[in-house]
Amino acid sequence: MSNDDTHSISLQRRIKNAVEALAALISSGKIPVSLDSDIEIGAVELKDGATDNRAVINAANTARSSTDKVILVQPLDANGVVGAGSSATDDEAFPITTGKGTVIMGVNTTDTVDSGDQGALRMTTTRELAVYDTAPQAPHRITHWTPSHGTATYANSSSLTLTGFNFVPDDSICMAVSIYIKNLAGTVTKYEQSRNGISLNLSAGTLSIVGATPFLITDTAYRVALSYIELGDEVTLDAKKNVNLNPDYSRNTDPETISSAQVLTGSDADLGPEIDCRGYNWLYIYFMVDINDSLNVRLGAKAKHTGDGSEEFIYPATDFVCANTTVESGVESYIEFDADSDYLYLVKMPVNNALPVVQLRSYAGTAGAGPCAITCYVTKGY
Repeated sequence: MSNDDTHSISLQRRIKNAVEALAALISSGKIPVSLDSDIEIGAVELKDGATDNRAVINAANTARSSTDKVILVQPLDANGVVGAGSSATDDEAFPITTGKGTVIMGVNTTDTVDSGDQGALRMTTTRELAVYDTAPQAPHRITHWTPSHGTATYANSSSLTLTGFNFVPDDSICMAVSIYIKNLAGTVTKYEQSRNGISLNLSAGTLSIVGATPFLITDTAYRVALSYIELGDEVTLDAKKNVNLNPDYSRNTDPETISSAQVLTGSDADLGPEIDCRGYNWLYIYFMVDINDSLNVRLGAKAKHTGDGSEEFIYPATDFVCANTTVESGVESYIEFDADSDYLYLVKMPVNNALPVVQLRSYAGTAGAGPCAITCYVTKGY
C-alpha cells in the first residue's frame, strides 16, 4: 500500500470521527464554541418564519411608518408558559419588592374616552386609583324620594315631571342626587349627578337630564332621589320638629247613648250598659230628667276593674262635679238633684285614666204614679 493510500484512509477516519462527534453534540443540544477574540455579527435578519417579512431595527424614539414590521413580544410566566401575562401566580403570596408581575398603568388626567375605546386607568397624584364614592355625602344626603314622598312621571325623553312633594323641586332649594329607571322589560338603569358626564337639573318641578335621553313613555317606574331639608328639621331654629299624631287634646269620643227614656223606680238599678273608660281622664254625663210624679232623683256609679266582672266598687259621689246637686250625709254613693222638675244636668266624673269600667246607677227617692224617665248620653275625654 502506498503512502498516499495510507494518508487517504487516515483522513477518512478522522473525518468520520469528527462527523460522529458533531452529530453527538447536535443530538445533545450542546455545541461548545471557543473564541480567542471579539466576533462581530452583521446583517442579522429577523423573519416571521412564514414570509419574507423582516423586522426593522431603529434607534429609540424614532418615527415608525405604517409599513414597518414590529416584533411581537409575549411574556413568560414562572413555568415558561408563553402569553400567561406575568410571572406571578393568582391567589398565591406575593413577595414585596422581589415579586414580579404585570404593572397596571395609571394616568393622572381628566381626559375621557369614547364608548368602546380602551385606555389607561385614572390615578391620583399620589399614585392611588381614582375611585368615586357613590354614596351621597352631606349636604347632599338623600332626604326625599319617589314614590314615598312624591311622584315622577314621564314628560319627554330627557325630562320628568315631579309632583306631590311638600315643596317644589328646584335647583335653588334642593338637588337631584340620582334616578333609577325601570323599563318595560324590567331592566333597571341608574343615573347619578355628576357621574359619567351626567347632570341632573331641577326647575319648577321638572327634572331634566343632560348627557343622556333615557326616558321612555313605556317606562314602568322612576325612583328619583332628592337632597333637601331633612324631614322634621326646623332650619330657622336649628331644631328637630316633633309631631304628636295623637295629642291629648284630640283624645275624645262622640256622644254615646246610655239610656233612652229609662223608667226609674224606687230601687237602685243600673242605668244603661257598662262604659269603657280606658285611656281617658274624664267621663261627662248628660243627664236628662223627665220627672213626672217622682221626686228626689239620684245618680250614682259603681267602679269595675274588669268588664262584665261581678266585683263592683262604690264610686264616691263627692267626686262628681255638678251644679244644683246634694250629697246627703250617710248616702255618699249618690248625688241627689235639687230640682224636682224636668231638668238637664251635666255631670263631670273624673276617672283619671285609671278606672277601666264604670256602671252608672239611678233611682227615684219617691217613685210617683207617673214614673220618672231618664235619657242619658256620655262623652269621654283626656
